[in-house]
Amino acid sequence: EGIRFTWELVEGFTPCLGLADEKAKAKLRASWIEDEMVDLIAWTKPGGRVSSEDLRRTFQEWNSSLSATPREVATAVNAVTGLTTTAIHGVRYWIGFHLPTMDELTEPICLAA
Repeated sequence: EGIRFTWELVEGFTPCLGLADEKAKAKLRASWIEDEMVDLIAWTKPGGRVSSEDLRRTFQEWNSSLSATPREVATAVNAVTGLTTTAIHGVRYWIGFHLPTMDELTEPICLAA
């Protein structure tokens, strides 16, 4: 009886722990998106630019089970690259890398000896 009474007094002041906590769930989801973004950014080519929407669409194609919002994708790209988007004629772009073209994907890989 005393334990029940004590719990009722402190229950509202006790933080949720583990994955029952909404903040913990959000941080776990953000880390999954960021981990997947590392792989996508590694696949891109240096130089040029890519629109935020094209990058998000490509991310979704790669990770169809992980439906990420534009904000989640932007946060992950920023965390991985340190870059922010730039607006050009009303379209947001990531500058400094681009999605590979078909020609770039079919180029032979030259390994230095």
